Amino acid sequence: MTEQPISVYTEPSSAGALVLAGATKIAPVTPTLPSAAGGSFIGLDGTTIAGTITGTTAHTWIDNAQGLFETSTNLQNEWIGYYQQMIDGQSASLTPTERLEGQAQAMFQFTGLGTLSATQQAVIREDVQREIDVIGAAQTIDQTTLGINPAAPLTAQTYLDLNQTILANPQLEELGIQGHGLNNPPLARYDGYTTDAQHNTDNKTLYLGYGADHDEAAVPNFMDDAIMTHLVFPVVMKNGQLVQLNQNGNKEETLVNAVTAADRTMYGALLKATNFSVPKAGA
Repeated sequence: MTEQPISVYTEPSSAGALVLAGATKIAPVTPTLPSAAGGSFIGLDGTTIAGTITGTTAHTWIDNAQGLFETSTNLQNEWIGYYQQMIDGQSASLTPTERLEGQAQAMFQFTGLGTLSATQQAVIREDVQREIDVIGAAQTIDQTTLGINPAAPLTAQTYLDLNQTILANPQLEELGIQGHGLNNPPLARYDGYTTDAQHNTDNKTLYLGYGADHDEAAVPNFMDDAIMTHLVFPVVMKNGQLVQLNQNGNKEETLVNAVTAADRTMYGALLKATNFSVPKAGA
């Protein structure tokens, strides 16, 4: 969430010294619900969010009566299609975020996510897609405004550019946070992957592939860091090091590791069954 700046006003006294006039008081932001599905609402940073997102993102998103953005696209079919193209050696023909969708499909095939009910899977797919769409939209903006080639793997600088583009766009930031989710959210629309799936669906299956989160739980850690990413939250300087914050405002990982994690899935090798250690029944 974008922080509201605290401004301090000073003015010179008759003796030429600066006199502290005081700090601006900041009223807490209370996000609101739309008056009806498709209506606008107040987001987490106090900005009015339109009820429809179209043209900017790969999918059209329309909010429901709770302000949660939903898409009518059959994401399961879309992800399966992209994953099959990647299996067929056509990864290069896909955009980085289409490859993310394909990699996300592998998570549903090779972890406990795929054993959930069809309704639960649809909810989680939408969570993931919201954040993927935000990343893709920001890449398109950065290509136009900064000349950054989205086909090239991310660097620390282009990752930072993406992060700043998302945080500067309230509509994208809102969609992304709804996808990633918050702990103890003020409204149910901010449950996201954090509440819907991260720690309550499959804490046993391990990710055995290279790169980020090797030999760690795939659904809580690898999916969170390498497919969802934390690009919708700020990157800050902490003790002389750039770090990516998570939904709690805590350090998730260094910027270098965040870039490596994102590049692993957006530009790296296809996820396969051998990348996962599936626990035996009853284990």
